Amino acid sequence: MYNLRNKNFLTLRELSSNDMEFLLDLAENLKAAKYTGTEQQKLKGKNIALIFEKDSTRTRCSFEVAAYDQGAHVTYLGPSGSHMGKKETAKDTARVLGGVYDGIEYRGFSQRTAETLAKYSGVPVWNGLTDEDHPTQVLADFLTAKEALKKDYNEINFTFVGDGQDNVANALMIGAALMGMNYHLVSPKELYPSQDLVDNALKIAKKTGAILKFVYLKDGQLDMDDLRKKITNQTKFVSIAHVSNVLGTINPVEEITKIAHEHGAYMAVDGAQSTPHMAIDLQKMDVDFFAFSGHKMMGPTGIGVLYGKEELLNQFEPVEFGGEMIDFVYESHSTWTELPWKFEAGTPNIAGAIALGAAIDYIQELGIDQIHQHEIELIDYLMPKLQEIEGLKIYGLKDNVKRGGLIAFNIEGLHPHDVATALDMEGVAVRAGHHCAQPLLNYLETPATARASFYLYNTKADCDKLVEALKKTKEFFNLD
Repeated sequence: MYNLRNKNFLTLRELSSNDMEFLLDLAENLKAAKYTGTEQQKLKGKNIALIFEKDSTRTRCSFEVAAYDQGAHVTYLGPSGSHMGKKETAKDTARVLGGVYDGIEYRGFSQRTAETLAKYSGVPVWNGLTDEDHPTQVLADFLTAKEALKKDYNEINFTFVGDGQDNVANALMIGAALMGMNYHLVSPKELYPSQDLVDNALKIAKKTGAILKFVYLKDGQLDMDDLRKKITNQTKFVSIAHVSNVLGTINPVEEITKIAHEHGAYMAVDGAQSTPHMAIDLQKMDVDFFAFSGHKMMGPTGIGVLYGKEELLNQFEPVEFGGEMIDFVYESHSTWTELPWKFEAGTPNIAGAIALGAAIDYIQELGIDQIHQHEIELIDYLMPKLQEIEGLKIYGLKDNVKRGGLIAFNIEGLHPHDVATALDMEGVAVRAGHHCAQPLLNYLETPATARASFYLYNTKADCDKLVEALKKTKEFFNLD
């Protein structure tokens, strides 16, 4: 769901709090996978150069073993095994190694050398140690602290005793600011860090009152163990789609809401993909906020609904101002009228509201449970037929009961946009692209998918038409 592919790792100063959080989570997950024997080789076939101007048995062994575990091939260039800085410049070395390696780990004397390697090699460069920075050591230290103390990072008080100008001290100060940790430096005044570094750390700390955490997937659905680990007493807000618009997964909103509330967090749910398709009981879900759009339930565009618990909405200030939302206006301040008018500034979308109401009435007249059952029957009918098409990959759950009325797929060897165009020529409409869910598609390691969506007006004949059109698409592109 998060992508730092092909990016350099030269200093923590170039990272956001989310970048740092991702790297720490990645390290934690890789370590757990190694111990359980479930590690997957994400670097299979990759070649990595280790340039060590300064020897370190522990660092070399750790990096080489980790690279081998991930399927990468490593070449070690020690202090006597490289001509960099002797017979050739760092720029020359960068160009040579960049032509034959997929990444470079540098451990040496100069931050400038690491930056030169990154600038001229054209491949990712990772800083294992320089005179100014030691970012990889900070990742290891923070992970160790979390494991030993069993606390979230922003609950940890971290004290560094020593040279405040040291490369480790520099990296620790920035890392602590990124993760919202309380950082204390005990050092003689003449060894204080530079004011620029202190100002930078304070600036980061001021911006990082909130840290965004992502819950990852397991077998096409949310990994609930990962979710329970990431929702802590420090969590303030949990947001989730009721039904994924990419995978079609129906998420266990009621269970997640209970977990969020146990830790004092608010729960917000995007119901755009669920409200038109299944019965919604907000009291049972106990969510704090719930939103859906009109056009996905046969209503007009430009209008939707935001539900919020009354006691919470009363605490919020309006963000738009105009007629009907004020109570009294004074020269120095204004007071707002009661709900819901407080949030409905100016002339509302009257026509849109009437049309949306008519659409909701129509759906209720047909029966939302009947609509949901109809979609399940269509998915049950279509799924086996799609699975028979060679080279077609389906994303999401295999359990159709936990899936909404959509199927995302790709055909091996074809871009989803080409698939969509070919299907359009056969009279079949699908969506193709990243579906406003790029982090998820990055996690799935695909830039885009095609997506077939079903509703009350679709039939089994439409399913057959899709299958036939997909077969013709493969024939047209000579993929059979």
